[in-house]
Amino acid sequence: MPYRFINTHESLSDFASGSVIRSVPGQTAFPVRLAREMFEQSLAYRAAEGLDGPCALYDPCCGSGYLLTTLGFIYNQKISHIVASDIDTNAVELALSNLALLTIEGLDARINDLAEKYATFGKESHHLAITSARSMRQKLVNSSIQLHTFQTDARSEVALQIGLRGLRPEIVISDLPYESTVHWHSLDGAIIDSLTATAQMLSALHSLLAPSAIVALATEKGQKVAHANYERLRQMTIGKRRITWLKPS
Repeated sequence: MPYRFINTHESLSDFASGSVIRSVPGQTAFPVRLAREMFEQSLAYRAAEGLDGPCALYDPCCGSGYLLTTLGFIYNQKISHIVASDIDTNAVELALSNLALLTIEGLDARINDLAEKYATFGKESHHLAITSARSMRQKLVNSSIQLHTFQTDARSEVALQIGLRGLRPEIVISDLPYESTVHWHSLDGAIIDSLTATAQMLSALHSLLAPSAIVALATEKGQKVAHANYERLRQMTIGKRRITWLKPS
């Protein structure tokens, strides 16, 4: 069994994509159990260094922000900052609306929106979403995560430095583009090979990370992530995905 930390199968229906957490065609959800494993393993590596306080979490290819939003709800007491960026402006706007759910004000606004839709259309899906949102609201008690989103090319060190505004990520978690579904591309739309783009992103991030930072990346299972400036700590394959944990060297 490749999972080391998340071996239970509790219900995660509250986090169904398109229910409370918004989605659009072309933006896929990430398995919550796998996201938790990536985060828990990253926390364990930090704990081995004597670091156990709330961390700054960053996703440089955030898409809809689904992965970060689910982690924010489940681990809000272990996260101080959540930062999300993407090269796609529309994706960043969607991520911003989803990350806003991690605030009482944002989640209450979503509950009111769902209540209006239920009153208008009477759909059971809206009623179930309201129930999920109220359950999710209980997880936000005493949460004080600072949120930030920006649009940029994750392969540019200068652009990342500007976007991060001095914050040094302590955990980076990202579901990178898969060539079979979504391609890496530059600001001018040119398609970039996944191995090349991943290496460029890791190079751009290297000097911007906190000491003892952990990077956890999900790629297609055929893609082996390696970089001269990072130590590979662990990798595992789950279905079509390969998960790799790295530490800057």
